[in-house]
Amino acid sequence: MMNQAFVTTAIYALGKQLGVVEAEKEWQRQLQKPTLQSLAVVRTIARFHAICEKAGGGIGVTADIGAAIVGQMRSRCFHRAVNSDLPAWISVDDDIEASTETCAALLEAIDDVQPRIVLVPYLLRTTAASDPKLSVTLPLVRQTRDVGGAHLVTLPTGTGGGFGLVGMNRQAMHSMVLAHSGDQSLFWNDEDDGGEKLALFHDLLEQGIWWGEDTSFFRRVPREISVEALLTGNINHAGLTLHLERL
Repeated sequence: MMNQAFVTTAIYALGKQLGVVEAEKEWQRQLQKPTLQSLAVVRTIARFHAICEKAGGGIGVTADIGAAIVGQMRSRCFHRAVNSDLPAWISVDDDIEASTETCAALLEAIDDVQPRIVLVPYLLRTTAASDPKLSVTLPLVRQTRDVGGAHLVTLPTGTGGGFGLVGMNRQAMHSMVLAHSGDQSLFWNDEDDGGEKLALFHDLLEQGIWWGEDTSFFRRVPREISVEALLTGNINHAGLTLHLERL
């Protein structure tokens, strides 16, 4: 099992509510002592931390507080993960809570010498009890893989899903950088720290279709990277719980 990871999130809502300075203080307070009143992402991060620490490793954590543009925030988090010394990137939204089983399975799934990206499906906010909507379209004919406690479904090339909870190993990150480092139209100067970064989550506009930042990212994934959906454990998004093994 992967016992180290760089975990990123965005707490824009908290920053808007409290202001950047106070939001940072509250964020650090919650990280140090997670409770049932903490943000959902804090409890998820605590689970990743406990799993990695038990396995003899640890995690790095960073939160983007002020970003109002989602694609820019995710691109910045990718850049920070690439430049960390940790072997994997876990991206988790502030309203996502994953079970310990799901967190452990995600770490197992990306522990590979092959480049892999693994996303965890969740219910969208627009879901009604009579019409549940998933963050990813799962193929009808499935190619599956089991590793440790993780059950995975391979997604077709060029497809992906919502970025609420996604893990990728360093091999996948390096492949993304190599595939797009020659495209000068994807570089931007980040006013947050003055550095130049790849805008891998920049929204695509193709033939009148506006793709969101997450779909745009997956449309940029080269063929050598395996993209899979994890169907182990359960996940809660904005109060909506999904039992992944039932999918």
